Amino acid sequence: MEQQQQVTFPRMVHIVGRNKDEDNLIPMKAQKPKREPRQSVTSLMARRRSAFEAKLEPWVLAGKPEDTSLRAVWWLYAALKLNKFDWLPQPRMVMSYNAASDKIMQWLNHYRPYFMAIITVMTDKGGATKTTISTWLVATLATATHLASAVFDTNRGGGKVAGRFNLLKEDMISTTRVSKHVNRGNTPTYDELIEATGTDDATGVVVFHHLAGHSISVGTMIKTVTELKHNFHTFVIDTSPNLRDPATFGASKASTVRVLVGKAGSKEDLEDIGEALDNVHYQLREQLETVVISLSDLPVHMCGTREQYAFAAMFKVSPEQIVLIPFDPHLKKIGKVVRKALTPQARYALTTLAQKVATTAMRINGYTPE
Repeated sequence: MEQQQQVTFPRMVHIVGRNKDEDNLIPMKAQKPKREPRQSVTSLMARRRSAFEAKLEPWVLAGKPEDTSLRAVWWLYAALKLNKFDWLPQPRMVMSYNAASDKIMQWLNHYRPYFMAIITVMTDKGGATKTTISTWLVATLATATHLASAVFDTNRGGGKVAGRFNLLKEDMISTTRVSKHVNRGNTPTYDELIEATGTDDATGVVVFHHLAGHSISVGTMIKTVTELKHNFHTFVIDTSPNLRDPATFGASKASTVRVLVGKAGSKEDLEDIGEALDNVHYQLREQLETVVISLSDLPVHMCGTREQYAFAAMFKVSPEQIVLIPFDPHLKKIGKVVRKALTPQARYALTTLAQKVATTAMRINGYTPE
């Protein structure tokens, strides 16, 4: 008897396809449908935040703090703003004002070789905080850079800047002529027009003033300022309240940065800033990259990015060119230019003004900070 041959059957497989020859079946393993890769929680939150921020106004986004530990308050603020709670001020804590001021001062010290500049503070009327801004701006820059700085009061025999530094007492007035501060030659013209009042002991700022009874031409002013600048890192010019004054025009032509100032609550000051920008002789509209606008005497709750954007739209400039300085009675006190005596909000605003001036000067000098 023949032995029966054992037949083995192949294992059953699920057939998912055929080749061109339909008679030959292709055994293939069953394939599961592909799933989309899981997205991380971080990417999902980033997408959600981007969609949320797209609904916010630019001035709200401009107030987003760099410090991540302070962003929780800002997110709550932005969410309420999105729901039309327009009465809420921009959130910023006192400790963050102090921390931000210290950070900017370190930034100014780090980049001090790149923003040596002549800064002209100007407007077309008196009482618009020119002397206040000139005094505190040069004091802030001198404190941050630890380098020689000077301020020049072009008001004939005014002495207001010297009074702010407490240099009007008889025992503190210096009769040193400008020729001693100029290394590039002794020019009699300077001796006849300008002299140094003295040097502030706290900040090291040298104060010059325009002698009473003498006029100065545009060309002489440009030459004088240019010569004086060689001995100082920063040279700030406090101009007279008249844009038609040759000394003011010469100071503007010789300067690297122009700071237009005014009181935010004064309609006349705001109109004067607009007229200065449109003045055909100064041509500031054609040189907007050299202009910084400082508005003072604002309540603290009105110094946020919303007001900054509103004033920028009013003057047709970039919001980065607007600095809002809150009211602080110490700013106008005589003989007390001490930064520690200011409120944290005012100190932060003045430090921000110094940073914007320095950034503008660096850009004009062809250097871009990191």
